[in-house]
Amino acid sequence: MARSNPTANRLVLALVPAAALALAALLSCAAADSGRRAPASRYGVEWVCDEHGDRVRALFAALDLGRPGMQAVRDAVDDGDWEDACRALVSYYEDGTGGSWLRLRGPTGTEPTDERGDRILGNAFTFHGRDYTVPRTATGEIDWTTRGPDDDPEWTAALNRHFHLPWLMRAYLRTGKTVYTDRLCDQIVDWVQTYPYPEAFSTEVQWDGHQVAARVPNWAEVFYGLQAFDDFAPGARILMLAGVYDHARYLSSFHRDLGNWAAKEMVSLGEIAVAWPEFADAPAWLGLSRRVMKEQMDAQVYPDGAQKELTISYHVITVKHFENFVQTLARGGVDASADFAPGIERMWNYVAYTMRPDGYGPMNNDSDHDAVRDDLLAGAERYRRSDWRYIATGAEAGAEPEDPPSRVFPWSGQVVMRDGWERDAHWAFFDVGPAGTAHQHADKLHLSVTAYGRDLLVDPGRYIYKPGPDFDYFRGSAGHNVILIDGAGQALGAAVAGAPLSGDDYAIEPAFDFARAGTDAGFAGIEGTAAHTRTVVYVRGRLWVVVDHVDTDRPRELQALWHYHPACSVEVQGTTVASVDTRSANLRIVPASNLEWRADVVVGQTEPAVQGWYSERYGEKVAAPTAVFRARVDGPATFAWVLVPAPGTARRVAARLETDRRGDVTVVTIDGLGGARPLRVRVPMRSGIASIEQASTE
Repeated sequence: MARSNPTANRLVLALVPAAALALAALLSCAAADSGRRAPASRYGVEWVCDEHGDRVRALFAALDLGRPGMQAVRDAVDDGDWEDACRALVSYYEDGTGGSWLRLRGPTGTEPTDERGDRILGNAFTFHGRDYTVPRTATGEIDWTTRGPDDDPEWTAALNRHFHLPWLMRAYLRTGKTVYTDRLCDQIVDWVQTYPYPEAFSTEVQWDGHQVAARVPNWAEVFYGLQAFDDFAPGARILMLAGVYDHARYLSSFHRDLGNWAAKEMVSLGEIAVAWPEFADAPAWLGLSRRVMKEQMDAQVYPDGAQKELTISYHVITVKHFENFVQTLARGGVDASADFAPGIERMWNYVAYTMRPDGYGPMNNDSDHDAVRDDLLAGAERYRRSDWRYIATGAEAGAEPEDPPSRVFPWSGQVVMRDGWERDAHWAFFDVGPAGTAHQHADKLHLSVTAYGRDLLVDPGRYIYKPGPDFDYFRGSAGHNVILIDGAGQALGAAVAGAPLSGDDYAIEPAFDFARAGTDAGFAGIEGTAAHTRTVVYVRGRLWVVVDHVDTDRPRELQALWHYHPACSVEVQGTTVASVDTRSANLRIVPASNLEWRADVVVGQTEPAVQGWYSERYGEKVAAPTAVFRARVDGPATFAWVLVPAPGTARRVAARLETDRRGDVTVVTIDGLGGARPLRVRVPMRSGIASIEQASTE
């Protein structure tokens, strides 16, 4: 219901009391007849002053009462009349222009119901793809500490970010039913009453900085979106404003120093400063947020454009934080584009040149299977990057990049190998860099492969943040396409690169790509010493050759892991393993070595160890086939793999390996590719780049 004019109403009551009272009675009856009620009074200014007098006084002490339009508020405060001060403040926001980009107007709709809103009325929520009905506390409100259906603290965090408050607002706007605003006000009041400002850095989920920052845009959307509607109770508005002040105090006092959280916290602090400039500290909050965000751009982003957590999901979240911050400052009349635009463009450039042909990002570290194509197209418009448009449209629009399609990101240590920009192109992601500053996986030397429009070899995703066997699997080496030694995975290496990759360890040539790196932190829990070096050569448009060298001081049991996408049907065929799906792209893995590999395919295993799982998004996992090759070595060993993709049945090729006496050069010879002569790939093991010899044509 659109709000009425309180000044005009008071005038009518003063001049014609009896008529005004009769009119009010008629309006009340009409509201009842239509299934509506008079403006919300459950949480009136009397209630908030009686129940939360200290918070009310602290709120007014935090405001700049000398601002234009605040005269009535200041007069009431000077008189010590807190109820009148609250009424005047409510009117100030109703009649003001603050938060203009969020303000909505009536009338409300007439839809009979709203399904999502009704689920919330029944305390049923869906976060991370998981449904759960939240129990009520003894006071009758929801239990803000619940951990959802999987006893997962991330579910608690999502509940306390208050995503559902805008959902309730939209249900009210669609239907006009006050049951939704009643619940919205109940939950604002209950949360603010239950979780007062902690006065110190908090480890409780409700006041964790990430949740504080995430609540701010949801509160802002509701606070300003409902200003024109009387059904947003005035006492709830006042208590919410007090909570906004507490949120700003917390973010300015206890913000993080690095990472996507630090950026999010400063974006939200800046949003409070711009959306609620009435707070006396708003200019200081704005200045702090701008300074810290500029520091974060320099501290979080490598020169090659990668955000230092090295996970595409959080990379995209962080670049959007920077963009939102620039937009927020612009709403406050501050042009900060010069400070941030160059870094933002580098970050989107990283997204463009790591994007898979299907428009999704690489699943590195704690990433989900996230689409980035639409975001990249929007960035191409903003930054006038026709090359991004070409990449995002699968070579259908824009301008083709001048360089070969493969890319090396030398600071983040990521190598993207591809043969074109079309949607059925070959694409591989080889991780040879640092672990990342957060959300790390023990997966250095992991290789993902996509070809002919299909994911073939994959990263497992992140699945869940709750500690346990699944957490260890998805973040450990066992979930990735790497080598296990005596059943052990890699220890985490350095979090940050101190220098870019050496130009001696990678190359992009017209006919092939080459990259070489080694583990830098050993293997967790093994006796003695062991290290793994991997070299990948992509013969453009044809296949990948992977040469592994394990250096060890004693005999070892090796497991070479190759995780297929769960949609693949995978078989052991002699000494090789291949996906065998009809009418789909496939990949054959051909070992080349003097070792006696024993191949098996593991799917959805939980005992004796977790193996063969994949997660596209948080909280969801499915069984996936994993090719496990096992062999025993008596000492240092070199062995290779030929990965042969095909739009249909993958060729049965033969591969043999030769290494010179000193172990300086390994040559992999591949027969059966369809030409008259074999393909020979020469791989230097320590220095220098690879070469291809006697390459035949089909």
